[in-house]
Amino acid sequence: MAFGIASPDITASAIMSGLADNYLPVILGQSVESTVSRVIIAMMSIIQIIYLSETATLLISTNKHMKFWHVIVIFLERTFLSLFFVILIAKFFVR
Repeated sequence: MAFGIASPDITASAIMSGLADNYLPVILGQSVESTVSRVIIAMMSIIQIIYLSETATLLISTNKHMKFWHVIVIFLERTFLSLFFVILIAKFFVR
């Protein structure tokens, strides 16, 4: 168990699939039995949806031209930074 999370391999793959599709993390996380892991997957899925829509709106409104891989790096950085706080919140509030 990494960070005390049950099924860390399924949880990690579900979280990282959020880049490909908005609802794919929830579908991949169906097999996870741990409530904490399910909460982490759900919270990260929602956060990733907000990040993608927020980044797209920001890029369109500022007329800033960025390379696609820059946007992917920003998305991954924000995902990894928020994952730490999501794990703490899930561990603290979910029993």
